[in-house]
Amino acid sequence: MLDQGIVFSGHTLGYLLTQKGTIEKEGSWANYKDNFGHFTVDNDNTTWNLLGHTYTGSQVYLYYRARGYVEQKALFYSFLSSFYFETLIETYTERPSFQDTFNTPFFGSTLGYVFERVSVNFINSDNSFKYYLGRLINPFSYLVDGEASIFVMPTSDATGGVILWSSTL
Repeated sequence: MLDQGIVFSGHTLGYLLTQKGTIEKEGSWANYKDNFGHFTVDNDNTTWNLLGHTYTGSQVYLYYRARGYVEQKALFYSFLSSFYFETLIETYTERPSFQDTFNTPFFGSTLGYVFERVSVNFINSDNSFKYYLGRLINPFSYLVDGEASIFVMPTSDATGGVILWSSTL
C-alpha cells in the first residue's frame, strides 16, 4: 500500500508540474464529476500514446521490481497505478483513456522487463561505461544496490559475480 501511495504521489506531482497549462485551462471539479468513470479513446498523438506512456509504464514497473515485487505483481500494481492515474488524477482535466490505461502498464511492463535485464547485465559488468548506462536505464536499481540487496539474479561468470536482482514479494 505504501508503494502505491508513493507512485500515486509521484504521478500527481508529475502531472501538476508538466500539465500546469492544461490544468489551468481545462481543469475543474465540475469536469472531474462529469469525467469520472466515463472512459473514452483519447486524441493524444500516437507518439505520446505509444512511446510516452510505454516509457512511463516501464519506470513504474521498475519501481515495483526494485521494491521487491515479483514480475506478475509488478505488472498488476503497474496496472493499478495506471488505472488510479487515469481515473483519479487526470480525470480533473479529461476523461480517462482506454488506451492509456492499457498501454502504460502492459507495454510499459514489457519494456521495463527488457530494461531490467539489460541494466542488470550492464551493472554487473566490469565496464564502467556499461555500469553507468545500466544505472541510467534503470534508476531504481539504486534502491536495491549494496549489501542489503533484496534482489538476486545469478551472473554468468564462474565466480558468482555481483548478485543483484530477484524478488520474493
